[in-house]
Amino acid sequence: MRDARTAILSFWFDESVPIQWQQVNPDYDNKVKEHFLDLYSLASQGLFDVWEHDDTGALALILLFDQFPQFMFRGTSRVFERLDDAVRLAHFSLLRGFDQMTLPERRKFFYFPLLHSENFLDVELGVQKCFLQRDQEPIVYEQAVRAREIITMFGRYPERNTLLGRASTPEEISFLKEHSSF
Repeated sequence: MRDARTAILSFWFDESVPIQWQQVNPDYDNKVKEHFLDLYSLASQGLFDVWEHDDTGALALILLFDQFPQFMFRGTSRVFERLDDAVRLAHFSLLRGFDQMTLPERRKFFYFPLLHSENFLDVELGVQKCFLQRDQEPIVYEQAVRAREIITMFGRYPERNTLLGRASTPEEISFLKEHSSF
């Protein structure tokens, strides 16, 4: 299974460029889905759980559960189906110092699941970790602070309401009209 882990990390960090992670591109979405849907399914069944015990394996799993679903399942609630696993892996990884064993430009991916969580304590920890990286990743830190502001205001991310079948409050509707997603 070492090759699968390497494939995930190589695709994300060597074959992709950061702009691809931030834009909507059906071709890129399909590429991620074609290459990694099977690995995602196997990991979801627990077949790669042993990966979580080292820094590169944990990072590969976090990417598979937190980042890749955003492309494979764009526009559906499935984007969030493994987020709890990604958050658990992020906590597990931080306790073991895996983020500090990783190249500085890759560390943020250990923090993103925390920022994607709708639990204030997770988001706050993500902000604290991004604060430590603010010199290398100022935009990520700004996004983290914005995430905390939204969670503080609403206790959730209003832009997810439609996808998750949640009713929006009048305040959330007003907020969504005035602000774009971070």
